[in-house]
Amino acid sequence: MSLVSHIANLWEDARNNAITAVNESLLKASWETGQYIVEFEQEGNAKARYGERLLVNLSKDLTRLRGRGFSRSNLTYMRKFYLAFPKCETISHKLTWSHYFELLKCDDSLEMQFYMVQAINEGWKVKELKRQINSSLFQRLALSTDKEGVLAMSKQGQQYALLTDIITREWSGMTTRQYKQYKGLKKENLRDNMTNVELALNMLAEASTTEISKQKNPKGYTQSAKIAKEGGSVAKAARKQLESKTGKSAISSAKASDYLLPPTEDNED
Repeated sequence: MSLVSHIANLWEDARNNAITAVNESLLKASWETGQYIVEFEQEGNAKARYGERLLVNLSKDLTRLRGRGFSRSNLTYMRKFYLAFPKCETISHKLTWSHYFELLKCDDSLEMQFYMVQAINEGWKVKELKRQINSSLFQRLALSTDKEGVLAMSKQGQQYALLTDIITREWSGMTTRQYKQYKGLKKENLRDNMTNVELALNMLAEASTTEISKQKNPKGYTQSAKIAKEGGSVAKAARKQLESKTGKSAISSAKASDYLLPPTEDNED
C-alpha cells in the first residue's frame, strides 16, 4: 500500500470515528432530554396530562440559549424517544437521531421494532427507511403471518432478508450478498450503489411482488416466498428484453463511487 493510501485511510478512519462519536453523543443527549421532561417535569408519570405550554416555553428558552434544534416538535419526539426506550443501553448507535425520528412515527411498538431491526440489518439510510414505512412493508408482511411471527421477524429480520434475497436472485441471478460482492461492496448499501437501470429493475421487482401479494393475500412464509419469486420474474423478463435490445448486461459491477465521483488526475509540468 502506498504512502498516499496509508494516510488517506488514516484520515478516513478518523472521520468515521468522529462521526460515530458525535452520533452517540447526540442520541444520548436526546434521550436524556426526554428523560428530564418525563421524570422531572412530570415527576416520572409517563401518562401525565399537561398543557402544551410546557414544551412551548421550554422550546423558546432552549432555542434562545443553544440555537436551533429545540422546536416543540423535536422536544415532543425526544420525550417519545425516552418513553419508547426507557433503558438507554437498548438504543442502537448504528442509527441516527433522524432514523429514530421516523421510527417514532410508527403506530405501535411492534411496528417500530420491526423497522428498527430492518434498518440496522439492511443498512437503510433515512430516505430508504421512510420509503419502506410509507410502503406499509410491516402491514403487508403482517397479512401473511400472525403477531408472534411478525415479532420474530422484528427481532431477527430473517424472513424479510430471505424474501428480499428471493426477489433479488430471481431478477439478477444473484443473492443480495453475492450482488454486493460482485460490486466490491462491504458495509455499503446495495441499493445506494445500483445504476439507474439496476435500480429501476429492482423497484419493478418489488412493486410487482407487492401487487401480486395484494391479489393473492399469501398465508405464511412459503406462499410469500412463491410470490416473491413471481414478482422477481417480472423484472427478470424486463431485464432480458432490455439486454436483447442493447446487447449488453443490465447488471454492472460499478458502484456509486465509480460513476458519481469522476477520477482526478494530478497534472505536472
